[in-house]
Amino acid sequence: KTLNYVSRFFAYQSRHNQHDNKNPAWVLTRAACAQLTGPFAKLIPIFNHYAFTHVAIYGISFTAASKASFNMVKESGLVPLISNSLLQAVIGLGVVACGAVACAAGVGVAQLTTVSEVLPTWAVALLSAALGMGVALPTVEAVQSIITAVFVCYARDPAYLQMRRPDVYAKVQAAADMVATEDDDGS
Repeated sequence: KTLNYVSRFFAYQSRHNQHDNKNPAWVLTRAACAQLTGPFAKLIPIFNHYAFTHVAIYGISFTAASKASFNMVKESGLVPLISNSLLQAVIGLGVVACGAVACAAGVGVAQLTTVSEVLPTWAVALLSAALGMGVALPTVEAVQSIITAVFVCYARDPAYLQMRRPDVYAKVQAAADMVATEDDDGS
């Protein structure tokens, strides 16, 4: 947050104080802060997601959960970050697909009824798509939370998952073995 604040301060100063843009030290410092804040700004929501998952599952403080999330990522490499990014892409695609299906259904119903006389087709399409996406979003977010919880539980204590849910453990372990094999092959 501090780097983000400093970066925004530099951006404000550069817009309002044009003479500072001629100072090479100022320009270099501003560019360095902008480069440092970019990756952190993208990682913070991911770490918060994992930290809040730790809080929900284990009932620990947010500080302890943040440390546990950091250690989980440190021990398992970039796998949590990559899996979260892939999961976000799939979820986004699923929500858009639900919106498209709802849009098509809404336009179809509007054409078969008198709704098309009251509202233009584009309005029906837009409202239907928004409704479809609005209905789909909570569902896919619940699925994302379940997947994150399984990942956190597996990363923290795989033996417990094996003891309580051997079927889920077998699937997660098979996926982890597949990722490890691909990493070893250099794929």
